[in-house]
Amino acid sequence: MSNVKYLKGVRTRYFNILEKEVHNASLLIQSDLVEEDKNEILSNISICVEKLQTYSAKLESQSEKLTAAVGESDENFIERTLEEDTQLCDSALNSCSQLNKLEMQLNKMIKQEEAELKEDISEDRKPSMHEEIQKMLEKQIELQQELLETRVVRPKEQRTPVKLPKLEISCFSGDKLRWLEFWQSFENSVHKNESLSNIDKFNYLRSKLTGEARGAIAGLSLSNENYGIAIEILKDRFGNVQEIIDVHYNKMINLQSASDSVDSLRHLTDSVDKHLRSLEVLGQNISQDVFVSVIKSKLPRNVIRHLEIQKGTQSKWTVAKILDLLKEYVSASEKAEKVKRENVSLTNRTFNSQRRYTSNFNRTKEFSTR
Repeated sequence: MSNVKYLKGVRTRYFNILEKEVHNASLLIQSDLVEEDKNEILSNISICVEKLQTYSAKLESQSEKLTAAVGESDENFIERTLEEDTQLCDSALNSCSQLNKLEMQLNKMIKQEEAELKEDISEDRKPSMHEEIQKMLEKQIELQQELLETRVVRPKEQRTPVKLPKLEISCFSGDKLRWLEFWQSFENSVHKNESLSNIDKFNYLRSKLTGEARGAIAGLSLSNENYGIAIEILKDRFGNVQEIIDVHYNKMINLQSASDSVDSLRHLTDSVDKHLRSLEVLGQNISQDVFVSVIKSKLPRNVIRHLEIQKGTQSKWTVAKILDLLKEYVSASEKAEKVKRENVSLTNRTFNSQRRYTSNFNRTKEFSTR
């Protein structure tokens, strides 16, 4: 717990610093290029870009450490943190892009001013003044060159800000029964999105993995090449069809037997229906008689007796028939329970109202006799 608290503190510090630098970048972008010192603006741009890049990387790294430490204990916190960090890093990348444009604009203005100075010198033909201005120009060019050399420029693919789509994809923690649902959502929304690079897809994939699933690809660095490797690892680890089928069979066989309560019967019915539908999607024959035996083994005797009466002695049990009759029985029981609760509530209200009336009447009668 103390380690998680420390990681949260470090992550918050990096987040606040990066947020401050994004604000500083916005002030630079709004600078008055006519009135203010252009060389000073260029220097501030260089410093700001370097900090944006440095703390973006630090924040991303710290978020990964924090996510790994928290694991599945607080998925809401993980999703909220990753969303905040992604938005801030996107803002930082966008600020870097705008600062790059501003720097180009400044350099263009400086070159234009240099050309105008040279033209004035040529017209005035004053050698002493020409030498002095020439030295100033050379010094200015030297300073610009130093600024350009000291700047750390990101690869083009990382400098270009990409706005990831606003998606509602649930996180995947490693439950094999949820793999197909997760992968189909991710594949349609992100994997097949040709406007995104592999590194952006990989980044989004990692933000949607928690627990065992995130640990499976924890050793892969964020790169275009490793995205395909990560997909193969996840499919091999969690997407094996036969293993998923086996899990559904085991889960269904080991379902807890239902009691006579309506809630227990509803839970059993929904669970059986969910597993059978999933097995059917996976290509399994769900009409096998063994499923009838499994379902009957989970039901109370009085429920089985009622279903047998509904079926009739001449009919043979099928999976579809026993499920349909069970669902009808559960729905009818739920309606009966609801009516019973409403009648009890009405009776209680009537009784309480009558009791208040009697109490008030007795007090009034007692007062009148005095």
